[in-house]
Amino acid sequence: MADFYELPPINADDAPVGSRDYQTIQWCESRLSSGVKFIESQIGYDKIAITLDAVFSNEKLMAASYIPGNNPLSQTRANQLPGIAEDLTAMLTDVRMFWKYSTANKKYEKQTDLSNKIAEDWYSTRMIDLRIGDVVKYYTFGGTGFAHLYYSRRIDDMMLEAEDPRNVFPIDPISTHTLDDCKGVIIRKARTPEWVREEFNKVVPAETGGLGLSSGG
Repeated sequence: MADFYELPPINADDAPVGSRDYQTIQWCESRLSSGVKFIESQIGYDKIAITLDAVFSNEKLMAASYIPGNNPLSQTRANQLPGIAEDLTAMLTDVRMFWKYSTANKKYEKQTDLSNKIAEDWYSTRMIDLRIGDVVKYYTFGGTGFAHLYYSRRIDDMMLEAEDPRNVFPIDPISTHTLDDCKGVIIRKARTPEWVREEFNKVVPAETGGLGLSSGG
């Protein structure tokens, strides 16, 4: 299975050597390099891709069985891992909002009721349950998952995305217990030029490394 997450090295911007922008880029690249080494050195990191292949092997075999000219013999396999992953995901994912705003001050009860209604609408409209389910799926084969909650300018609303644990790098971590023990986080993710333009109002050239980031891709 091709590893989509093996991205090419970052290309530095055309910032003058010695400028503040240049120093910022150098600092980010240094922290990214350290973060990649930190994550790849964790026990079990080399098993993530193997487990991911096992989880999706059933789908690949089913698709291959419909290709003309394939072996007519049975392609049945005894693979319990996908079923376990789906069961864990279903058990750990709520289809309804799983938190509630409250206050001890009666003066703000109306605001808390309104906040709960807005949150419930957001949870269902943005299909947050499915997105949290993706976080749990990363946990089933990576041992952890990250729910990236941020404000999206493209939709003018909060958004939640599941991030692959192999693409979340801590900045100067103190321990491996929690991301709260580091100065920040670098998230590595392929985006289209259109996404960057709409999200940050910045025009960037398309990459040419086979990542499918060309304009309109």
